[in-house]
Amino acid sequence: MLKRKKVLILDSSKFDRQQLKTTIQTHETLVDIIQAETIDQATDVLINQQPDIVFLDIMDPPRHSLAFIALIKDTVEQVRIVVITHNDSPDIRTAALENGADRFFAKQHDSSVALVDLIHDIVRRS
Repeated sequence: MLKRKKVLILDSSKFDRQQLKTTIQTHETLVDIIQAETIDQATDVLINQQPDIVFLDIMDPPRHSLAFIALIKDTVEQVRIVVITHNDSPDIRTAALENGADRFFAKQHDSSVALVDLIHDIVRRS
């Protein structure tokens, strides 16, 4: 029997959170989505609900989001982290991956088809 996956979406934009939630639920059925607007809200979810997958945006200042990636890896075993952001500078991409992100998706450059492929891959491998 397949296990439901807990997915945390951290993004300060309500529109972007809802859009990603809809996309995930359209293409994956065995997911429970939890949304957070702030790192503090996401930390509470992280500790109390132990998500399998975290999709997060790089927020200002970026160092807080990058530190949060490291916290996720230290708090939840086997978690998969996807940075999905408008901030696609090479420095941010490198820092996110070095801090423990599994994948990096640039909202403005990568296609919606690529996002669906990423969702399938990350959910099914978690």
